[in-house]
Amino acid sequence: MASIFRRMFKVAESNAHAAIDHLEDPIKMTEQGIRDLKKNLQAAMVS
Repeated sequence: MASIFRRMFKVAESNAHAAIDHLEDPIKMTEQGIRDLKKNLQAAMVS
């Protein structure tokens, strides 16, 4: 019985991940990553 719930959770989890992957724009994600890196670099240079 527990294995059925575990499998159902895995299916729901994979569907949620697929939906999020579909919404993400790789270019926007890359640009945000670069902004985050620049912010972290500036903070590290100040410290």
